[in-house]
Amino acid sequence: MDHSFQDIERIPFRAGEAPAGGVHPAGLNAEELIHDFSAALKGGQFKVFFQPKFDLRQSEPVLSGAEALVRWHHPRFGLIGPAQFIRTFEENGLIRSLDTFVLDSAAWQIRDWKDRLGVAVPVSVNLSGADLFDPAFADRLIKTVGSSGIDRSELVLEIPEKVYSRDPGLTAAKVGDLRSYGFTVEVDDFLSGGSSMWMLSEMPADALKLDMRFVRSAFGERVDTRLIEAAARLAASFETPFVVKGAETAEQAAILKMIGCDQIQGYFFSKPVPASEFDRFLVEKKAAACEPPKKHRESFSYRALHDKLTGLYNNCAFDLLVSEVGSEHTALLIAEVAGFDGIRRDMGREYADELIVQAADYLRQNFRSVDYLFRLGEDRFAIIMGRVRANGKKAVVEKIRMICEELRDGAAGDMSVYLRAGIAFSDDYETEADICHDAETALEAQKKLGVTGCSVFGG
Repeated sequence: MDHSFQDIERIPFRAGEAPAGGVHPAGLNAEELIHDFSAALKGGQFKVFFQPKFDLRQSEPVLSGAEALVRWHHPRFGLIGPAQFIRTFEENGLIRSLDTFVLDSAAWQIRDWKDRLGVAVPVSVNLSGADLFDPAFADRLIKTVGSSGIDRSELVLEIPEKVYSRDPGLTAAKVGDLRSYGFTVEVDDFLSGGSSMWMLSEMPADALKLDMRFVRSAFGERVDTRLIEAAARLAASFETPFVVKGAETAEQAAILKMIGCDQIQGYFFSKPVPASEFDRFLVEKKAAACEPPKKHRESFSYRALHDKLTGLYNNCAFDLLVSEVGSEHTALLIAEVAGFDGIRRDMGREYADELIVQAADYLRQNFRSVDYLFRLGEDRFAIIMGRVRANGKKAVVEKIRMICEELRDGAAGDMSVYLRAGIAFSDDYETEADICHDAETALEAQKKLGVTGCSVFGG
């Protein structure tokens, strides 16, 4: 299977749209939903769809699981998404019957995939507080996996963080029991349920799954991924896999991978699909497993994408991101420290490393949080700046020249850093061009001048 970011068809998602594409029918209300529920459940109107999850810790995304999501094929109103009925059923207790249906459906679907295709992946099912606090729930769950003949680890239980926050002690005990029986538990909608840092440390969980609203916010009009980065670091500090849902574009998938997300799902890979359509993901996974192992398969963990000395992104991250960022309104800066080889030779490795660290810290402080900073080599830095429009180019260039002058004058500490830079703007292109090549060309022009500062490609 070769699910490269460029090759996977992306299905667009519009904010506020029901995940299945359904719209709330005019006049539909809670009373109608409740009245129609029993007949709908008995009549097979509820259907379980599956959305794939992909592991990003390999050189290419690898199918690692699926989430079971219920849809209602209503005879009068068509396809209804869960956002339009789940809360109503949670409030009146019908949710337990619906969750039981989804759990049973998911378990038997896993069994079917194993029998027909000889392969299966873990399937996660959303639970409510009504399920978790039901004294008979664990027994029903064990009976479900026993009758279907699947392993308990193959049925993953997603419990919303808001359930944890209602009664942390009781929830932790219930979740602990489920895990002791061999079930895997994920905290769903992570950081959206009002949890405290203390409660996070007490949560028994096998994975943390970020609420998709964080992704929509991070990649809105002003790209700002700081909250997701902080959540990824928090998950890493607990040594807990970090799952993100809601990835819609190649750029989002690449950035989420780069900042330390372990698994993602979203419309970029696939919308939720019926089980018959999900077959293709499993067939591809099985075919990939039969291929000879690739030599030197690279793991894109947090460490693999960050420079150990400075904490900036590294060459691997640059190669990953520079091919994915949108070309419109983008600027690329490439800079080198003048005379670095001589500094290292004359002053020693420790001095040279400290100079690089001070320069990196100063660059980090003086660029926007939405810019991406890289250390590409011993003495080389790169910065990808998004949303740099034509009317802002002059200000960007002046800022970079000012930073170069301040580094030269010792603004980063007790060392002078003679930085020479080249910058290229994607808005300058009337045809397709290589922004990396153009930034390098501008850098060479600045190096020929032999002074600290910045040259602009074509300027």
